[in-house]
Amino acid sequence: MGKRNQEAAELIETLEKNSFYAECPCGCGNTFLLREADLFYLENFTDQAREIYDQRLLDAKEGKLKLKERQANIAERLEKKHRPIQAGHISEKIAPCLAGFCYNHADCRSLLDPIDYLVFEGISTKGVVSRIIFTEIKTGKNPLNDHQKEIKALVAAKKVAFDTYGRGSGK
Repeated sequence: MGKRNQEAAELIETLEKNSFYAECPCGCGNTFLLREADLFYLENFTDQAREIYDQRLLDAKEGKLKLKERQANIAERLEKKHRPIQAGHISEKIAPCLAGFCYNHADCRSLLDPIDYLVFEGISTKGVVSRIIFTEIKTGKNPLNDHQKEIKALVAAKKVAFDTYGRGSGK
């Protein structure tokens, strides 16, 4: 046993043999005999202290594993949640090129937010726009968001205008 270990062992023995009291470190004001405190130095644990130490070490390892598992689950849940959203974004971008899309893809102009497309019907085939259609692409059961609902209501209420800005436009 090294000199320091010997000194620590002697100090602990002195504290345990005499009637030395200590105040509880929790701040509750209680006092206790040091000989009942199960004193030890460095890793020279008493049996009871070793048991507590080993249990806390095991608890820490289990906690670390649980934390890693939770982190993995969070990443997996996020990926699952975002997969349909990503598919929806891709679908929005390629929808005009898919068979069955009800407008000529050459008539479509993408905005993507807040509405996916403005369709200038007839511009590519007749050279004349017969109507303008606000088109939102939806996949699955996703409803219109609040901005899209507002835009739909404004179009339905015929609160749509045309404006010119720039040189000679009067503004």
